Amino acid sequence: VILVIIVCGGILAYVSSTPEAKYNKAEKAFDAGNYKSAIKYYTAAGDYEDAADKLAVAELANHYITGLNLLDAGNYKEAKMELEASLDYENTTEQIRECDYNIALSFMVEGDYLNAAASFQAAGDYADANEQIIKMGQQLVKEASYADAVTVFSCAKSGSGDTYAHYANGQIALDNKKYSDAASYFNQAGDILDARDLYKDAQYQYAKSELDSEKYSSALI
Repeated sequence: VILVIIVCGGILAYVSSTPEAKYNKAEKAFDAGNYKSAIKYYTAAGDYEDAADKLAVAELANHYITGLNLLDAGNYKEAKMELEASLDYENTTEQIRECDYNIALSFMVEGDYLNAAASFQAAGDYADANEQIIKMGQQLVKEASYADAVTVFSCAKSGSGDTYAHYANGQIALDNKKYSDAASYFNQAGDILDARDLYKDAQYQYAKSELDSEKYSSALI
């Protein structure tokens, strides 16, 4: 009797360890949504039938589910990485944009407007991402951070056409003594802040520089 039990036990152990048995376990695990177990058993099944192809799908599915769980938990950076790794399994573009949007909000709260703008830009049309970029650019102009403002505006759709973007470019041109460019930018900035006064000043400085260079015709503006 003991011999029979040992023999039967050995047969059962052998059967359960065959590639076919591992493949079948992987199939059941995958159907149950247990992708980590499916990965384990498909790997163990080796080159049995289409185990290698099924393994690749299980890995993508695992990235997808892990990404969604991380997204729900608010772990946006980790979620984005997992969801990007699962693009061949499900179209996760919208979820990735949601991650980018929330990552941008975190940067914005920290006062890191440059990285925030880049992440809002990556978020595309998600929520009010573009409007947030414009607001940050305008805030940077009010803080006299003109170079950063121009960088932030460049991340927005039509951001370079914002009046505050023109103002920032005008200030940069004025600092670089490019008075003609500065006048043009301040003119496009309209009535915001002191743009009108700076427009007149840039015009004056341009005319003066032309006179100093004895370019009398171009000084007559």
